[in-house]
Amino acid sequence: MNQLSVLRQKVLSEFRTVVDLTERSAPAPLHEAAQQAWHRLAEERYRVVVCGEFKRGKSTLLNALVDRAGLFPVDVQIATSVVIELSYSATELVRVHFGSAMDRPDDVPDPVEITVDRIGDYATEQGNPFNEKNVIRIEVGLPLAELRQGLILVDTPGIGSMNPAHGVVTRAEILSADALIFVTSAQEGLSTNELDFLADAIEVCPTVITAVTFIDMVVDPAQAIAETAQKIATLAGRPVEELTVVGVAAPRKHDAADDDDPELLTESGFPLLERQLWDGLAETCGRARVAAVLDTWLELVETLRQPLADQIAALRAGSSASGIRSQLDEIRKELADLDKALPTEAAELANGFDRATRPVLERLADDFDALGDGFRDATNRPTPPDEPAKLAKQTISLTVDIADRAGRELRAAAVAVAVQYGLGNAFTAAADDLPGGPRGATDELTIRTLTERSAFSRLRTRFSGVVIGGGAGAAIGAIAGSFIPVVGTALGAAAGALVGKIGGFFAGKKENERQEALAERRDTVAQLRDYVLPRLDSARRAAERSVGALGRDLAMGLEQARRAHRQTRREMLQERAKSLTAALQDNQQERAARIAALEEILDLYGRLIEQQDALREQLDALGDQAGDRSGV
Repeated sequence: MNQLSVLRQKVLSEFRTVVDLTERSAPAPLHEAAQQAWHRLAEERYRVVVCGEFKRGKSTLLNALVDRAGLFPVDVQIATSVVIELSYSATELVRVHFGSAMDRPDDVPDPVEITVDRIGDYATEQGNPFNEKNVIRIEVGLPLAELRQGLILVDTPGIGSMNPAHGVVTRAEILSADALIFVTSAQEGLSTNELDFLADAIEVCPTVITAVTFIDMVVDPAQAIAETAQKIATLAGRPVEELTVVGVAAPRKHDAADDDDPELLTESGFPLLERQLWDGLAETCGRARVAAVLDTWLELVETLRQPLADQIAALRAGSSASGIRSQLDEIRKELADLDKALPTEAAELANGFDRATRPVLERLADDFDALGDGFRDATNRPTPPDEPAKLAKQTISLTVDIADRAGRELRAAAVAVAVQYGLGNAFTAAADDLPGGPRGATDELTIRTLTERSAFSRLRTRFSGVVIGGGAGAAIGAIAGSFIPVVGTALGAAAGALVGKIGGFFAGKKENERQEALAERRDTVAQLRDYVLPRLDSARRAAERSVGALGRDLAMGLEQARRAHRQTRREMLQERAKSLTAALQDNQQERAARIAALEEILDLYGRLIEQQDALREQLDALGDQAGDRSGV
């Protein structure tokens, strides 16, 4: 057992005290937060999402990593929006998971077990055209020793293709990633789209290994790798030497194995990549998990400690019966004020959110109107467009972008309302980073800052977001910005399938549109227009449903945040009043004993904070020893 494993077990053991403490002394959301943190650390499974633009060699790289040619489908024209997960299993297994039909959202088919050689039947465009089988995930288990440490490799569809579903699915996977392998090509160089995607991905998951593929296809691979590293360093604001950027060539690894050539194997770059992945990444992810638990530990204890310290101070200050009664009067008045405001608060908050979101919904409708009108105008002109299929594909793809933007604006509006109605203090600076602002903020940043400064309120709101489920907002939680488009995979997949069908609209034609007679071209464009416009209306309705569901989720989140805020304050006041009322019956000696008992509990909290500090120092020392590269 290595040093990190020993520390992890120690943290799990000692954090149980905090979990038990919250069960006895804290509101349910705080206890739930403690339990979730403990179980996540105990799980020891780390999702490594492999992502990048299409045709950059992601699947080929994964096949070479695990020495299983053809495990992840390659050499296909367009992959479907299907995620393939590879994890350790004592025996080989492949399980295909399906989504529900859009008209029967609760009817989810049972998974199907298949053999490895049939993965292509479900994960490729050839075997599963337009994802007609409605596959959402393929789970693969292999008895690979490297995966025993808990790494799960996740192969995602490529971003930047004409299929909008691919980008939707990839961004959704990044939300749950512990680390990323970002794949780019030495032949192509980093594109603007790749850099934009990577910038957003780093904000969600800062632990990244960059693999530069096809180094065997360029004259100077070292220069290609260095240029890639420099661009990422500039993007991330980090020194190049702190990055993990590795050049690889899968064919060299295969040839080296066939020829038993260790020098060629080294030139393939895979030994270095494998050391970074198998030896380094699991430890980096493990340290991040331990650090997250220590953060939760500190915030929970501080949350419980502060009201207790206030209670002791009140008992000391109210040395006389008249002084205690005066404090009780103040508390009763504040409780009465809370009750008095209760009937109108909910309505005011709901009305405020409605006012803030109405312009977003109006823009959504206007954008779809403009998109439809633009397509009609372009296809109704006397001279038809030269590339009508391209125009139609772009139009359909824009439906995803429109709905995504509406969702981002809706979440930003909810955050603004939370701040306006006193549910968020110290959030103004972070609001610029929310979706709808310059960059998408992570759930962690948003929820941690979308609350009052007190540790109790901050933590309560942070974890109460887990109850915001259903509709389009289930994956993102209350209020928080997200990296996943609001339309989710359903609309994205539908748009992707439609793009593919438009591509086949002209199949079978022997002549290019440019060579057709003008009348024939007009007839073809008219047919395409009649095909696309009804589907634009369908996409609009789906987007409106998704955005509407997100709006309902956010409204529920605001209301729950309001209730949690009021309940928190009420519980603190009631506990303080209870203690002061009991103190009225105490003589001086009994009051001193009461204060002493409370101070003993306060000392326990202090010792727990000291324990946390000591464990944090040990974790930091391990990071220093490892030359911690937990960033990009």
